[in-house]
Amino acid sequence: PDKFKIGEDFDLFIKKCNLYFEAVELEDVKKRRLALLFNLIEDAFRLAEPVEFGEGENAYKDWIGKLKSLFERNQTATEKRYNFHRREQESGESVDSYAVSLREASWS
Repeated sequence: PDKFKIGEDFDLFIKKCNLYFEAVELEDVKKRRLALLFNLIEDAFRLAEPVEFGEGENAYKDWIGKLKSLFERNQTATEKRYNFHRREQESGESVDSYAVSLREASWS
């Protein structure tokens, strides 16, 4: 997956990482943690690396939950409306991709 940048959709990043981990059959949760950390840009890495990774069968899931709360950006309704109305199709972006992004913006 592409490296995660602060401000991007962290849930989408996690989904892409999990798909990759399944594709390469990476089962070890400690190795998953390291692979995920490797795919963060420097600023995000500095925030995520010290987050405690516990022990037990839910250690990875709990760690992901902590990261989600760390990287989750809560926008006000006004910000969401503004971003929706200002969204323009980017150069090279397909119509389908643009439509999906508008649909996602309208749900949030």
